[in-house]
Amino acid sequence: MKFEISFILPGYNVVNYVRDCIESILRQPIQNIEIIYVDDVSTDHTADVVREMALKDNRIKLAEHSQNKGSYAARNTGMQLAQGKWIIFLDPDDILSPNFGQSLGAFLNDSTLNLITYDYESFNDGEDLPKISHVKNSVEVLETKQLLRRKDFAWLKLIRTSWLRETGVNFHEGKTMWDILFHWQLCIKAEKAIYIKENLIWYRQRSTASSYRNDWYRAEGFLVMDKLREFLANSSQLEIYEHEITVKELNLFYDIYTSFLGNKDLVKQALVEVKKRITPCHWSAITEAKNFDKKKKNYLITFFRPKSIPWSLKYLPSNISGLVNCRIISFKRILSSYFHGLYG
Repeated sequence: MKFEISFILPGYNVVNYVRDCIESILRQPIQNIEIIYVDDVSTDHTADVVREMALKDNRIKLAEHSQNKGSYAARNTGMQLAQGKWIIFLDPDDILSPNFGQSLGAFLNDSTLNLITYDYESFNDGEDLPKISHVKNSVEVLETKQLLRRKDFAWLKLIRTSWLRETGVNFHEGKTMWDILFHWQLCIKAEKAIYIKENLIWYRQRSTASSYRNDWYRAEGFLVMDKLREFLANSSQLEIYEHEITVKELNLFYDIYTSFLGNKDLVKQALVEVKKRITPCHWSAITEAKNFDKKKKNYLITFFRPKSIPWSLKYLPSNISGLVNCRIISFKRILSSYFHGLYG
C-alpha cells in the first residue's frame, strides 16, 4: 500500500507523551498515512502504549531497536521502513497542529516539490496547548540560501520520500545537533522547496530534554560544523556558501560557549575549541554589524578574536557592562583580556 505521509517517531521513555502525539496525527484530515514509532530501548512502558494503539489502528507500526542507539539512528530506521510518498520526522513528545493536514494537503500532489517547510509554536510541558490559528498564511518559494536560513530542526520538514532516498542523505548517528548537517545537505540538493508561514507543529519544551543540558554533551556541535564544512568542500559548495556557514558557525559557537556559563572549566574548554576554528573570515563576519545584534557582537569581539588579528581599540565592545552581567568572567578579567591579550 502506498501512503500519502509516513510519520517517523523516534522515541525513548516518552510514555507520558506518545499517545497525545499519535492521536494528534490520527485526527488529521489526511487519513491515508502510516505512523512508525521506533523505540530506542525505552525503560518505561512507551512501547506497550504504542503496541496497544497499533492493535486498534493498523496504520500504527512499532519498530524496536535491540540496543540504545540514539534518536538519529531511530530516524534512519524509520526512514528505511517508510512507505509513504512523503516523510516527516516528528518527535513523539510534540503535537501536530489541527491545521497540519489541511495546510499541507494542497501540495502533496505537486510533483515539482521535494521539500516543504513550515513554522512551529512552543509550549511548556504541563501547560495548555497553543490556540488554533484561523489565519490564512502565505506560501513562498525559497531559493537555496533562503532555505538554509530556516530553522534546521528535522521535524520542520515534509520531505518527498523517493527524492530523499535518491539523495542518499541520512542522519549521522551522533548525540546532538546533527539536524544541522541533515538540513544543509537537503537544502542544497532541493530543486524546489516552499515555506508555509504557519505554526504546524506544537513543540513541547521539557526541562529534562537534551537541549537543556549544559555539560560537555553540547560541544558535539563543534564536530557537527566540522562535518558540514567537510561536506561543502567535498561537494565543491564551500565557496558558494562560505558566508552562510561562517555566520552559522559563529551563532552556534556562541550558543555552545554561553551554555557553559557558570562552569569555569567548560568555558575554558569551549574557548579552546572555538580558537581552533576561528579565522579572519569569521572576524570579518563578526565586525559586520548586520550579522549580529549588539549583545552577541560584543561577545564575539571579546572572546572570539583570531590570534592573527591584532587587538585594536576599535574592537572594544560598545557595552562592557552588558558583558559583565553575562557572568562569564569578572570585570577585572575582561579588562585584562583587552590589555594583556590573555585569549590570543
